[in-house]
Amino acid sequence: MIRKEGKARWVFTCEECAVHATYPDHFRAIERKQRHVQTFKHFGNSIGATVRETFQPLMDAFGWGRLAPWQEQAFARSLWEDLK
Repeated sequence: MIRKEGKARWVFTCEECAVHATYPDHFRAIERKQRHVQTFKHFGNSIGATVRETFQPLMDAFGWGRLAPWQEQAFARSLWEDLK
């Protein structure tokens, strides 16, 4: 998300990846967003969040608990960074 916080202060934020960057003009913020969306980190976090949101209701319906820590780590950024 790109938003203007003040005069000459544009902020790009990606909640999924915890990326927060500030720029003096809108064009640089747009460039940063485009570069970030093309990274494996963003891809991995997006896919992980989608899979988690998709299967969590099914897991809750069958009485399965939350994902184990090693399963959570499978959706984490470290897995996708090795694919560079």
